[in-house]
Amino acid sequence: MAHIRKKTVAPPKYMNSHPFKRELKGRSFVFAHNGTIEDTEGLELDKYMPIGSTDSEHAFCYLLDEIWRHGMDFNFKWLHEVLREINKFGKFNCIFSDGEKLYCYHDLNGHNEFYFVRREAPHGEIRLRDEDIRVDLDKEVDPGQKGFIAATNQLTNEDWSSFREGELVVFREGEIIYQDH
Repeated sequence: MAHIRKKTVAPPKYMNSHPFKRELKGRSFVFAHNGTIEDTEGLELDKYMPIGSTDSEHAFCYLLDEIWRHGMDFNFKWLHEVLREINKFGKFNCIFSDGEKLYCYHDLNGHNEFYFVRREAPHGEIRLRDEDIRVDLDKEVDPGQKGFIAATNQLTNEDWSSFREGELVVFREGEIIYQDH
């Protein structure tokens, strides 16, 4: 997971860098956020506290608190409601993982764009959109590899899909296991 951050809240320091990482019930969670949470006081924290000073880390701590209270066996509809609750306090695109699943949520009001693309064999050649670089993925990637890439920009000439406003998509082992708008 990578996040190129345009500082909007908090100074550019290591402690404010995405992705954020925390442990919850023996599992590592990582989180990155695009947008601005205007009112973090509306997201009361309990067990998890930010190390840095970003609205993003505050939202992550709130999310972890909710999972900690609810339990690790949460269903995706419940999680979707928690993400929508956070979204009420500002602009909120996020991507996070529990080490097994990748969760991607797109802002209810369509803040920025958010896309995903599926990769599986035969991969073929792709071209990066911002440079004239071509890569033959069949030569670079194991034929058995499959998966998804999620990004705020369509990075290649591939057929990217747009996340819908307010949508949560959950990926696991190269498959979509939950998709709800």
